[in-house]
Amino acid sequence: MLNALNAAKTSIELESYIFEKGVLADRMVARLLEAAARGVRVRLIIDGWGSPGFATDYWPTLKAAGIRVRFFRVSPWILTRLPGDPRGFWHRVYRRIRQMNRGNH
Repeated sequence: MLNALNAAKTSIELESYIFEKGVLADRMVARLLEAAARGVRVRLIIDGWGSPGFATDYWPTLKAAGIRVRFFRVSPWILTRLPGDPRGFWHRVYRRIRQMNRGNH
């Protein structure tokens, strides 16, 4: 996979259920950043339940490099209160728990 990221010329489209902090993930992020720096369009879909630390471990760096990251089933603990959302945090927690077994894997 690292070789494929190095060889990308136009775009990288990556979906991952588990993306946890570690040596391999650090290498992948480095390759994604390198690809974005050389003009490759990089887009990621990350499962929020399978990768709860991604939002704090990697997302800010990737976002700053112009890499588009979207979350599938975002974990409620990384959500902030949305403006104008009267239901609030606990409603989102309840909704996410009800949907947790609707995986993309």
